[in-house]
Amino acid sequence: MPTMQVLETTAINAAKKSDWAAAINANLEILNSSANNIPALNRLGFAYLQLGKLRKASQTFNEVLELDKSNLIAKRQLENIKNKIITTPQFQAQNFVEEPSKSKIIALNRLASKQILESLHVGQELVLKPKSRFISVETLDKQYLGSMPEDISLRLSKLIIDGNRYLCQLHSSSSNSCTIFVRETYQAPANRHRLSFASVYQADKEENIGSDLLLLTDDVPMDIIQDEMDDSDKDSAADDD
Repeated sequence: MPTMQVLETTAINAAKKSDWAAAINANLEILNSSANNIPALNRLGFAYLQLGKLRKASQTFNEVLELDKSNLIAKRQLENIKNKIITTPQFQAQNFVEEPSKSKIIALNRLASKQILESLHVGQELVLKPKSRFISVETLDKQYLGSMPEDISLRLSKLIIDGNRYLCQLHSSSSNSCTIFVRETYQAPANRHRLSFASVYQADKEENIGSDLLLLTDDVPMDIIQDEMDDSDKDSAADDD
């Protein structure tokens, strides 16, 4: 009999492939052993939703609320069902193939709450928001998920300011981790000699990029976007000092 971890991996991989029937079977098998497994119930409800089984989806999300009255995922999905808003992840496996210098899978830091992370769906489109020291990642409805590592943030902030555009999608998420897939979709003329995702060696070889990297913190406006995360950035900076 498969272990719980194997079943969870199977359920998540099935969702990545949009194989909703397989996702339902895997989550039901989890629930046979752990009837109150809320993540499995939420995944099951979402799988039912993707197959148009709205009654079963509603019943499943209501089961979640019986176990956890404040569960954000179930509440949001029930509201979507009520308003006839059914979201389908736009995902294909080949979308996540890393192309040297053009795309990269990135693990986020400073993660949002477990409840928020577990509400995400593989392949959903996300938004990059440059800030003072980091690029934060948000959902389309402006819900904060986490921040990109500082070195990548500094580099991409400069490229974005100079005109580059990027597609960002959820690659994977769990209660304590979140990875995104970022792909350059447009390279501005000003960045023609700059790679979006360069190794240290490549960065040293780019025309004029060495000095840009050294001065990057001076080049990035400190007030691109101001929100609650800026205060934590400042606190973190103070701790580092």
